[in-house]
Amino acid sequence: MIRKILLRLLHRIKSDSNKGFGIHSPFVFDFVVNVLNEKNGYYAYSEIENLSSSSKQKKYLKLLYRIINYYRVRNILIVGNDGGVLLDKIIPFCPNLYIKRIDNLAQIGNVDNYDFIYVAVDTNDIHCSFSRDTIIVIENLFDYRQHWKSVKIAEIPSIFIDFFDFGIIFAKNNFIKQFYRLIL
Repeated sequence: MIRKILLRLLHRIKSDSNKGFGIHSPFVFDFVVNVLNEKNGYYAYSEIENLSSSSKQKKYLKLLYRIINYYRVRNILIVGNDGGVLLDKIIPFCPNLYIKRIDNLAQIGNVDNYDFIYVAVDTNDIHCSFSRDTIIVIENLFDYRQHWKSVKIAEIPSIFIDFFDFGIIFAKNNFIKQFYRLIL
C-alpha cells in the first residue's frame, strides 16, 4: 500500500502537463485540450454521476464517455472474463455501438474491425498489427505494470499515455512511438 502511494506520487511528479504545455505532439495536445480537459457538460454527465460513489471512478467513466464520443467510436471489443464492468455503465449513453466480448487476448484474431479495445485482463500478449486507427484502454495498469512495459516495447506504432491506474494506447500507422504520463 505504501509502495503504491509512493509510486503514485512519483508518477505525479514526473507527469507531463495536463494543460497541454510542453506536449509537442499535435495529436496528444488535441487529446489533452479537447478530451481530457473538456469542460462542457455532456447530456449524460448527470446520469454518469449517479453510477459511482468514487470521484476517481466518476472521472474515469466521464473520460471513457468523452473518448467514445470525440473519436466517434462505433465498434468496441471488450477483453476479459469480467472485463468492461465500468465500460458497461456508460454504454447505454452511447448509441449505435457494436460490442463484442472475448475472454482473453488469444481470441482476438483480426482487430481491424474495432476502433476501441478495452482490455481488462493481463496485457502481456498485445502483439497485434493495426491497419486502421485503434484506441486501446488497459484497465488496472498498476497491477500489470511489468506487462505495460513489454507492451511499450512491442512494435506498435503508437502513442502510450500512462494515467497510473489505467493506460491508453492510440495505435496509428503514421505515428512514431511516444510515451506520456498524465494525471486524471
